[in-house]
Amino acid sequence: MEIYCGIDLGTTNSTVSIIEVESTDIIDNLNDKIRTLPIYQFDKNFQLIKDKISLPSALYFDLDENNVYTGEYAKCIYGDGSRPMQTIKSVKTRIGGESLVEIPGINNKEKKQYFNMVQCSAILLKTIKNSLDKQCGKNITKAVVTVPAAFNNDQRQATHNAMRLAGFKEIHILDEPTAALLYYINKDDLNVTGIGEENEYRLVYDIGGGTLDVSIAKMCENEDADIDLKIVARSPIRELGGNDFDKYLAAYYLAEFEKSDGDIRSKSTEEQNKMIGRLVFNAEKDKIVFNSKIRKALGDERKLARTKYFASFELNDNRYINSKLTKEIVEKVLWDLAVKDDADILIPVKQSLRQANIEKDDITEVILTGGMSNFFIVEDAIRRYFGENVDIKYVDTETAVSKGAAIYHYHISGEEEGTKIKLEDMMADDIFIKNDSEYKMLIPRNALKNNTEQMIKGKFDYVIDEEECSEIAIFLYYGLGDNPLGYTPLIGRYIDLHEPKNKGDIIEIEWSLDNNKIIDLEIKELGESIKIKNSKEYDDEDIRLDIIQTLKVNGGEI
Repeated sequence: MEIYCGIDLGTTNSTVSIIEVESTDIIDNLNDKIRTLPIYQFDKNFQLIKDKISLPSALYFDLDENNVYTGEYAKCIYGDGSRPMQTIKSVKTRIGGESLVEIPGINNKEKKQYFNMVQCSAILLKTIKNSLDKQCGKNITKAVVTVPAAFNNDQRQATHNAMRLAGFKEIHILDEPTAALLYYINKDDLNVTGIGEENEYRLVYDIGGGTLDVSIAKMCENEDADIDLKIVARSPIRELGGNDFDKYLAAYYLAEFEKSDGDIRSKSTEEQNKMIGRLVFNAEKDKIVFNSKIRKALGDERKLARTKYFASFELNDNRYINSKLTKEIVEKVLWDLAVKDDADILIPVKQSLRQANIEKDDITEVILTGGMSNFFIVEDAIRRYFGENVDIKYVDTETAVSKGAAIYHYHISGEEEGTKIKLEDMMADDIFIKNDSEYKMLIPRNALKNNTEQMIKGKFDYVIDEEECSEIAIFLYYGLGDNPLGYTPLIGRYIDLHEPKNKGDIIEIEWSLDNNKIIDLEIKELGESIKIKNSKEYDDEDIRLDIIQTLKVNGGEI
């Protein structure tokens, strides 16, 4: 039996889905074969649970016992504020950078360790892999992992490294909106809308816990009755999601609290961290409960006006948050994020439409996915912007991405059964190289257009800008437009040349871009190659010696 695996490594929750195929299987619809597996973890009472399909992306370190706990138990430890210095959330939004967290021991404060976001992500992925291996009855080493479409080279490489640290060996990276589209295409009820022979624009709006991705795709059925899927626009990176909504709501709670109980800044740093943890944790819970109450009242304006929720929880030393939530209050709190005409959550939509050079009326359908798309304010904002003439559809907001990733794994493995999908992808940004004081285009964001190979390649002539030059600076940037002030640095190195060069001499640089959208560079000089290896790429020795290999994940009990 072949197993095709898709992992949605989320900011707030992660899921894993698989497709199991016997050699004798005849597949009409992949949905019949997709399963989202439960991820084994401990609940808030430290009881083992084996039926929860999502893994909260939280970690709790107990370095005194060489343990690290993940999932629901770690999330609750974070939420009660009892271990603010030993708990971490929202790892994904910081991966690919230089972010480090210092974790002290619980009893032995002198025992401390620094962890980067690759290591933290790998611990979550180890939890997923342990459950995967147990339920599949074998060591699963091949998988597709999803990332936001606007993730840059460093973030993709960091995600790849995290997968390797967790024990995966053959890894493919897929953009989250594309994964949601692949699942949508394979849904049983797709024919309700239908995909015809004419190209139609569909917009995927993917808002999760920490990131917001918008993609626009053209889809049509080709002459073989298979699907041509062409990505025509990707929004730039936008670190905006459910966490931000939680923080805005938590800030409202705190402002109400401080009116009568004073400024919390008089407290110690540890006490403040504990209080902030409780505020954000409870804001998330209250948001979910209040959203459920509002959705039940939708369509009845009188009932909506009467719908309210009273938030009450201990913040510190028997002092309580007691706040009322109504639709009007929540809309006021979240005005800038989601309610006003130029709300933050609409910016990527407008950027994508401009990039595709189309109007909002050209969109046939808006597909909502990601956990935060369930929130009533998000749907309201999308409906107001697009109007009544555009269909708005939900796909499974919790598991669509991991299911789509499993479908992608199935297709790239050469399986012939089922509807085939021809994917023409693109990047969210252009890649630039700095040559002297100029920023020159190295790889355009549409470089993957019409590409059917596993890797595309190109060349760039780097012009020496000084006499007797013995080294050159190779620095890459990503961004859009002609203003370098808006570009963001990527990989960079100074390269020693075999022989000094003079002003005007040319050094040939070969670049390659693989299907994971990870860049590789090579310099051709005097018939020799100087490989510019990404310094952030882990090798086998890095993996073997990494500190997380010595930690027991969930006490080694799962």
